[in-house]
Amino acid sequence: MTKQFTIVVIVWLLFSFNTIAAQDENTIRWSSERKLTWNDFRGEPEIHSSPAAVTASGIDHGFSASLVGQKVTYESQVHCYFIPEKSWYKKQLADEALLAHEQLHFDIAELHARMLRKRISNYKFTPNIKKEMNTLYSNTVKQLKEFQKNYDQATNYSINTNQQKIWQAKVAALLKEYSDYQ
Repeated sequence: MTKQFTIVVIVWLLFSFNTIAAQDENTIRWSSERKLTWNDFRGEPEIHSSPAAVTASGIDHGFSASLVGQKVTYESQVHCYFIPEKSWYKKQLADEALLAHEQLHFDIAELHARMLRKRISNYKFTPNIKKEMNTLYSNTVKQLKEFQKNYDQATNYSINTNQQKIWQAKVAALLKEYSDYQ
């Protein structure tokens, strides 16, 4: 008679642009029904810095996995969050255009959360699932950072209104493309 052993692995991986745990109860999860307002930006503005506003957002990922023989089963959760206490704006520069720019940063984080969900659902995991999940997550976070950087450069931090409109349409289309992974 052969015994089957079950190995359970639980890993929680967190990422934020400010290296703050997303599990904090003072975070806002992304929702298509809820848009950011200036009241959500509760951090102290960095008066001498060049940005007019900063959106602290990111994605977190956790999973549990079981291994029976060579068969891997898992449950995974991916969330997009906004951290009010680390997000700020300079009141004298605040307007609706800047708020829309900051909202799109949050939307871009949600887009990458959806991309990660898709990658996870399509991946054929092996007993080396912890490393594989870490790699999928790390690669997505790298892409998220690059996407955010490209967005700021293309829009000149919201100043280029034509580019802002282009990026809003681009992100809206991508969110729709990945709508099965909400």
